[in-house]
Amino acid sequence: SVANTLAYLLKVELLSITTFDFWHQVTDLPILVFAGKGGVYFSEKDDSKGELINLTDLDKVLKQRNINTYFGDISPEQKEQIEAKFEDQDFSFAQGIKSALVKVDSQSVLKKDQIVTPFYIKKPSITKSNKPLCFT
Repeated sequence: SVANTLAYLLKVELLSITTFDFWHQVTDLPILVFAGKGGVYFSEKDDSKGELINLTDLDKVLKQRNINTYFGDISPEQKEQIEAKFEDQDFSFAQGIKSALVKVDSQSVLKKDQIVTPFYIKKPSITKSNKPLCFT
């Protein structure tokens, strides 16, 4: 919302990138991202959509795909449940964006947008409140 508002007010173009595309600019390793305590989002190189994997199935999936090392943002508790090795990557946000900008003309890693929209792998689980909206 902030980016959309600023772009509108300043009359500038937006460039967007998914989390997976961003991290794949700085590493060739598969990416795991926290998706609540029961699962992780998973993406391999050139897979910007990613997929949701149940934490109890993750080791099996990684073994089937011959993945021994990964990178990403999962909880310490989740890391303990995975046999594959977490490899820390030494990079900054600026390095990732610079890498994406260099490739924008040739590979269209950054998407030109008028409005940035949320990127969902699973639908948000928002529940409607049973409380009355106004009191009399």
